[in-house]
Amino acid sequence: KCCGKSRKCSKGKGHVGKCDSKRQVNCFWETSPIFNIHKERQTLQDNFRHLQVQEDALSKKEQDILALQRETDSLTLDKEISEAEETLRELKEAYEKVKKLLEQKDYSRRRRSAASTSYEMINDYKSSTRYRRREETKNILEFIHGGFEASLYGAWDFLAANASNETMTKLMSSYKRGRFLQGIFERAINDFQKSEEVLKQSVALKYQSYLSRRKYNLVCKTQSSFFNAEKEVWLPRNIKCLGVDLRLPKLSFSDDNVDKFVKSLDIGHVTQIPGVSGVSRTVTGLVFMIIDLHLRVPHLSRKLVWFNENENHFIFQFSDDGAPETNELTMSIGSMVCWNFGDQVRSRDFQYLLHCVSVEEKDQIMHDLWKQHTEEIKMLEGNVLTVCDKECTVEFQPGADMSWQSWAANELNQAATYPSPYANVHKGNMNTMGGSIGVGKDDTWKPYTMEMRTSNTEKVNNFIASLPPNLSEKNKNSRKLQFMAENGIRQLGLPRIGHFADKLRPEPMHCEINAWQHYIDLLYLEAVRRGKFDPFVSALVAPIGNRDGDVKVRGGCGLGYLASRVKEHFSDETNRYNKLPVRLIGNQAIALARYYYRLVDTLENEDETEAQTIQRLALSKIGEYLRNAGGLFNRIETNSAQVAELKEMCSMYFNLMSLFFSSSVNVTTWTIGYAIPYHANLLCTRYGNINQCPLLIPSHYQSRSPPHCYQSNVCNCGRNKENDLLSCQVCFSTINLVTCASRGLTESVLCALKPVVCKQCNTRFADNLSLLSHLKFCNATEVRKVAIQPTLMTVPSLKEAFRSRGLSTAGTKEILIKRLEGALAGEG
Repeated sequence: KCCGKSRKCSKGKGHVGKCDSKRQVNCFWETSPIFNIHKERQTLQDNFRHLQVQEDALSKKEQDILALQRETDSLTLDKEISEAEETLRELKEAYEKVKKLLEQKDYSRRRRSAASTSYEMINDYKSSTRYRRREETKNILEFIHGGFEASLYGAWDFLAANASNETMTKLMSSYKRGRFLQGIFERAINDFQKSEEVLKQSVALKYQSYLSRRKYNLVCKTQSSFFNAEKEVWLPRNIKCLGVDLRLPKLSFSDDNVDKFVKSLDIGHVTQIPGVSGVSRTVTGLVFMIIDLHLRVPHLSRKLVWFNENENHFIFQFSDDGAPETNELTMSIGSMVCWNFGDQVRSRDFQYLLHCVSVEEKDQIMHDLWKQHTEEIKMLEGNVLTVCDKECTVEFQPGADMSWQSWAANELNQAATYPSPYANVHKGNMNTMGGSIGVGKDDTWKPYTMEMRTSNTEKVNNFIASLPPNLSEKNKNSRKLQFMAENGIRQLGLPRIGHFADKLRPEPMHCEINAWQHYIDLLYLEAVRRGKFDPFVSALVAPIGNRDGDVKVRGGCGLGYLASRVKEHFSDETNRYNKLPVRLIGNQAIALARYYYRLVDTLENEDETEAQTIQRLALSKIGEYLRNAGGLFNRIETNSAQVAELKEMCSMYFNLMSLFFSSSVNVTTWTIGYAIPYHANLLCTRYGNINQCPLLIPSHYQSRSPPHCYQSNVCNCGRNKENDLLSCQVCFSTINLVTCASRGLTESVLCALKPVVCKQCNTRFADNLSLLSHLKFCNATEVRKVAIQPTLMTVPSLKEAFRSRGLSTAGTKEILIKRLEGALAGEG
């Protein structure tokens, strides 16, 4: 219960202390409906009075706004009236000026016509008439075109539309006495000399021209000045442009600045090779740099080609080659190029150096270096590389001359019994016509595989281990080579480049150069035998000549340096009948390919025998087929039809060599005849038709055909012919030889080439000396090479043939067959 002392006390009854005033009292009438109605009525009355006050204030503001609007309209109208009056006044003034100029009296017009404005007047700064007429012209033009700036455009439009070129030239050159043109040219020169382009041109000038510091500074100096010999001073070099002297620009970058810029370029990590003079870089760093460069630079990225539509798959080719400097010093240069560069793989600008060492290419240092390179290559081939935010894959292909390939595969060189790194061809069956390379049962030669190399290496190591330990190194090496020759082995050890040895293939450039080297050796020896050396050398050194319409100028090959070396070799009577001691370069080989027929034609004699005629015609067709084959296997873009054509050309070249110059068939001849078509077909099958090179790429390919070959009066070989004939007289005479190359020697050709017949075995020979040698070797009784076919003989027959020759009979039947083929080749 609540306190009874006070109605406001909130304490309980009988509490101690004073009462408080915290009791809450609820008036009962405040909860009644009547009270609530009176309360809401009072609220509505208050809101209504407030609303009326706001409406009165809004009405007053609207009246104020209307008053302001009326005042603003009045002021705007006054301003427009004022502006219109001002414009009218200006028009009136302009009209008055025009009226004054147009409504002149007759004598004033005649006076102006008599003293019209001339070129001399506008350049006479003392002429008052000049300034007065300038002001009048200004007033007229401003009125016509509506303002000062508009009058300038109108005047220039009139001048450009009506003035002659001579007038424009005269006015431009005399503007501000030529200083305006000089200023424009000076600004252009200064902007150029401050731009990045001058740096690029400076670097290109020095390094593409191989200039030393002194020569570079001299070239820069002579660009903007010349030496006056009379006064012995350097004077500025200016040019006349529109009658104004203009200073020529020059490369403002000094040699020191160019060197500083070049040294600041990031070319990757280059390491000094300890113990020798040379440097090398890692394959990984070089590959990343090449890919990054060609993906990042737009004009390089646009020229990339992809094989089988496999985008961002890069195929790198690594190689090594010796570069002899003098008789004592040599250098080994390793490089990498990417097949995705298209036709630019031929350009030296896209051959990226991998290492450069002043040792022979087969030195022990190179063995260690390529071991490191090979390990990196293996690692890169199995990974996805992220370059320029693109996922890239890489593939590697070996490519170099045959000598380095043999070293890289750790094999014997071309002088071995089995001379080729591409298949197990034997010197005894190298002349085989109609053979083939492949893994099939019927293929004549088998390509080497890693399994074969490993197996042969184990055989050689086991044989060396079985030799007596007291043998000298010379005897060990001699027996090892004999064992390898008898067993068809050329592998000395495991390949230095690992499984990449299985990807070895002929390198077109070296093969073509070596083939033309061999061809000119044949021509030289034939010319010496026939007594035609002087005409041969004259054709070799004579200039190429030209053809203009029907005027024909007989020329040569334009190989003066080569001719001098040939003369020097011929003057040495002890070595006159040996091969030429020269090595061709690419341009010399191309010149021979284009004009070989001029050398062949010098061999013709009036009293030549039928056999000599056949050999001369055969040399002509050999050169033609070699030229056509070189034009095909050196191409970048190709297709299956061209690969088939390449096979035909190479086969005809090889068959002609085998039929008419069998003693001159070597490993290069066999490589072009069989290995190149085989590997070309493999590449075309794996990578598809290679014809994706963008047209923007400048071609580095030089045609092997003579430039005049496409004229109607010129044969395909390059000789003259009648317009209504299909070929020249020489090519027409070779039809029978071409048939022999396709189907074998005909009886007439065989009798002409080998008129002497052995009565014992019916074998034909070219002369009696060959027959006597054959009879002496065979003791005039035994019929050997013709009657013996090793592949058809049994093992006892093979061993009997070896016993009669005093040769070893050890080995399997396959080894015995290869050994007997080699022996028969030596007897031939």
